[in-house]
Amino acid sequence: AGAHGSRTARGVGVLVHPRVPLEDGLHVLHADPGGRVLLVRARVHSTTLYMCNVYAPSVASGRAAFFNTTLRAALRCIPADEPGQLLVGGDFNCIADAELDQSAGAAGASRLVGYEGALRVVEQEWGLEDVFRREHPSARAFTHFSASAQSGARLDRWLADAGTVVRACDVVDGWPGDHRAVTLTVALPAAVHRGSGVWTFPLPLLADEAFRTTLREAMQAWLEKHPVSGARPAGERWEGVKRWVREFTVMHCRGAARAARAARAQLHAAGGAAAAALDADPTDTQLHARYSQLQEALQ
Repeated sequence: AGAHGSRTARGVGVLVHPRVPLEDGLHVLHADPGGRVLLVRARVHSTTLYMCNVYAPSVASGRAAFFNTTLRAALRCIPADEPGQLLVGGDFNCIADAELDQSAGAAGASRLVGYEGALRVVEQEWGLEDVFRREHPSARAFTHFSASAQSGARLDRWLADAGTVVRACDVVDGWPGDHRAVTLTVALPAAVHRGSGVWTFPLPLLADEAFRTTLREAMQAWLEKHPVSGARPAGERWEGVKRWVREFTVMHCRGAARAARAARAQLHAAGGAAAAALDADPTDTQLHARYSQLQEALQ
């Protein structure tokens, strides 16, 4: 679902993974024609979720009207007779704390414009709180770095109501775009926790020529070692083949996952170090270039 701006500016959307068990689909309750706010409703594991995506104006003079009028109009589309958990996330283009939410020495007075008297009032009216700040009371983690202004700020965040059970909220690297991502993990009170389930072969592996070659050679050796005989009828052998393929594939995937995690951990460590260096000194152009390279590698 999305609310589209022009062909070159604005636009917000909500993407839902195909495996999310939506009970009655995804319903758009409000789509701002200017492409700055989208409100959708979904029902998952007997829990009603209202998700609002926000892209506030970058021009300071337009933020108060946006929060007081445009965002309010969207949130008022939530039906009073169907309570649920409200999540509001996106690029708010303003900060709440001049000390924690922007780099030291930044000429960021304009970044405070739109919060007091506008966004903060909306937060209070709908019982919303900044989840990252609640989970990390004194952390300095900026989501956008400006090379021209030589500064960083935490412009992107999640707001959630008091009824939301938060598992984690973090600023992470490696997503497309010029902003760092803010991830939010919540627990649904009525969710059914399932076990490991029935194993299925990961079909994308069939496109991996190296895996196919290794599997073919290893399977041939296994078949030669376990021939059909009177003590081992064909049906029993077939069940053994399936068990062996599962074990072989699981071990392969675990090894590949370990290698991928190790490589990504190295990139994340380097990206985190670059981000920390930028947090401390957003004026260093070489750091900006290094950080951009690492972001592209993580993507």
